[in-house]
Amino acid sequence: MRAVLLTTLLGLVSAQQTNVCLYENCELKATPYYGGFNSVPSVEHCKNKCISTEGCVNFVWGDFGGCYMYGDKADSSSGYEQVVCVDTTFRSAKYVSGSLGCNNAAEVREIDENPVGKDTFLAPDFAPTATAAELEAAVSETKRQLQTTDCFLQKTEVSSDPYYGNKPAATAAACQALCQQTAGCAWFVWGNWSGGQCYLKGPNNVKYIDQSANGSLFISGPKSCPTTTTTTKPATTTTKPTPTTCPTDAVYTQLNNAAQGMTISKRGSSTWADDSSIANYAIQPLPQPCAVVYCRSETDVQATVKWLKANNLKFVIRSGRNDYSGFSTLQDGIILDVSKLTNMRIDTTKNQAVVGAGVRNAEFYNFLGSKGYVSSGGTGATVGLSGCATGGCFGFLTRTYGIVSDLIVGGRIVLSDGTAKDMDSNVLFAIRGAGHNNYGVITEFRFNLIPDGKVYTSITKTWDKSQSRATRVSVIKSWQGWQKNSDKRVNSRLVVLSGGTIQVQTVCTTNDATCRSLCPSLLVSGAGGTNFANFQDFWTSMASYQCNGVSDCLRVARIPPNQWQQNAWRAGSVFSGKQMSDTLINNILQQFESYTSPDGNMYKTYIQFWPDGGQMSAYATTYAAYPWRNKLFHTQLYTSWTGTARPADYNTRMQLMDNVTKMMEAELGSDRYVNYNYKYPNESQQQISQRYYGSNLSKLQTLDKQYDPNGLFVYPQGVLPN
Repeated sequence: MRAVLLTTLLGLVSAQQTNVCLYENCELKATPYYGGFNSVPSVEHCKNKCISTEGCVNFVWGDFGGCYMYGDKADSSSGYEQVVCVDTTFRSAKYVSGSLGCNNAAEVREIDENPVGKDTFLAPDFAPTATAAELEAAVSETKRQLQTTDCFLQKTEVSSDPYYGNKPAATAAACQALCQQTAGCAWFVWGNWSGGQCYLKGPNNVKYIDQSANGSLFISGPKSCPTTTTTTKPATTTTKPTPTTCPTDAVYTQLNNAAQGMTISKRGSSTWADDSSIANYAIQPLPQPCAVVYCRSETDVQATVKWLKANNLKFVIRSGRNDYSGFSTLQDGIILDVSKLTNMRIDTTKNQAVVGAGVRNAEFYNFLGSKGYVSSGGTGATVGLSGCATGGCFGFLTRTYGIVSDLIVGGRIVLSDGTAKDMDSNVLFAIRGAGHNNYGVITEFRFNLIPDGKVYTSITKTWDKSQSRATRVSVIKSWQGWQKNSDKRVNSRLVVLSGGTIQVQTVCTTNDATCRSLCPSLLVSGAGGTNFANFQDFWTSMASYQCNGVSDCLRVARIPPNQWQQNAWRAGSVFSGKQMSDTLINNILQQFESYTSPDGNMYKTYIQFWPDGGQMSAYATTYAAYPWRNKLFHTQLYTSWTGTARPADYNTRMQLMDNVTKMMEAELGSDRYVNYNYKYPNESQQQISQRYYGSNLSKLQTLDKQYDPNGLFVYPQGVLPN
């Protein structure tokens, strides 16, 4: 094995210095660590991030989009006495490291190095240090200690990050114990060299490297082995037995032989808890698919579609796992996952963003922000951009710039026969509002760009129950009357919280004085608490609202849902083309006044009114499948909790949602938003589709038969649900 010794330790350089040494196929090891970034498209971008990060001297970029910032000191905690660059030739990802201020690449020299404790990846020709009998004894002892042959992977090296260093360990079981004792460790890799070495790794960017050709023994495994008993688990979370309807190994082999880059995770694999998890824990019992197929290219998607069709396998398409009703998973079927399609770039010739179908909202916002642009919709950082954009996608800039689906001007799609093509006008019409599991598998989008004006004003006004109900009724009545004809630079959302408190949150794409002049007096003065704020960076402000800042949003966007807070929710919606009567407003307030969350958190159950109109009304109904162009507002009824068990007041919450929905539909109609896909009792699927797609449903059904004549793509609430 080799490592590269950086013979010159470099000090901090200014942004004007451009001399940089780049080292291909190596990962630089140095301290201190100044943090990392996701979705960084190139080494050049990573270098610029290092230049703009105080203290950064050395950086590492991987072709999976990771960019990591380091100082100029040796990483002694990992056993290195100098700043070194570790050989990554045998990793599945490509790594490039760089040093700022480097004047001469010849200053870097290669040194021979014994790999004991020095590297997590070993050359295939590295010689074993134990006899065949000793190797067999080690395997037998490991099996005895782990008491299973399913928990660990022989002849396999798990690559993941972050890396927590290595320690001596006599067996794989001892290595697993070290992982359990190390904060953050999720995976271990044990090797038989030098008396047994243990490498401790985190949960991110997991890859599997076949080491069957290696002369040394590799055993990898998770931090904890799954238990074989289920007696202590609640009935709602008991894992279902493997059905006979899942494909055989021979069928999976067909897919393995068809494409090179994909990863197949079968039920029961060591990463299954991560791979099968979904964001909404209200979906109980959690469906158990047969497998998740992670596609890493359009070619992978084509091969998977052909394989699914040839073997008559039921499946769903998944990008972000946030579907409100759990339609991004299924029982005893296949998940076609596009979350690895994360490429992003700006096409300067067409002034468009070209974005892979697996990108999350937070990653999209961050990328656009770094280029001087903004997104018009989507307030959930972890939500997949594909699902949001193909349903509509609202946010605090929607009235100004339109919904995100209206910004789709091109892309790529794989059809039911496995062919890939640029989206034509029919496909574009369909996916602008009805793209969920209909028509084909989207692999790439093209979006029109929105320049960031860098001038924003926000106003938040609150009326609690100390204000009379009559006062709060008048607030809602005045808000909806003003909102109908308000300036499109104003985006104002009204929320009725449990207990009856009202909040109005307004964002203007103007300065403070202009924003105040565009808003009615009830939002800027008078009764109720008022908070004003001015900001220039929309994405940074939104990241603070959604998460704990930009870095946290980017972090949680890529963590499997089961590794963070177990959120659960139910939601529904109603569109309205007219103002609510005083009676309806009074009844809605009465319903929410009658319910108070046991823990006093009024934000767990609410109804929010999102304003429509503005730029949304500028598009003709023939432009997109999204049909609700001339509405006054739409609502989201929402309730949430944490964990797999329903809260004690679950039925009370559901009754509240049902009551309010019926009241509103009786007066306003039953048009709904497809991304809030909650099914109410006694509704047929045809009724639901009609309420989502309105007058466009007939055309969408015709197009579905044209582009998917054999009905391969089926969505429970799709345009042709049967």
